[in-house]
Amino acid sequence: MQGKTPAGQTYLASDSGAMLEALAQNPGAVGYLLKSQLNTAVRTVRVNGIPSFNPTQPILALSLKEPQGYARQLLLCLQEK
Repeated sequence: MQGKTPAGQTYLASDSGAMLEALAQNPGAVGYLLKSQLNTAVRTVRVNGIPSFNPTQPILALSLKEPQGYARQLLLCLQEK
């Protein structure tokens, strides 16, 4: 990516509560949460054309070094089919 960011305004939430707060305060924002983590301050958006029984979404993960701990576990989980 030659030092460029993937998007002009990106935010990494520290946990689901921080994500919910950021989404509630920024009406045009998009975030990914588990359905069980949602509350009434945000709404879900359905993406048409992706089968609901097996949704997939490409994810780009950038890191200065090999991910460890929770970040590694998340990336491994996302790779599983």
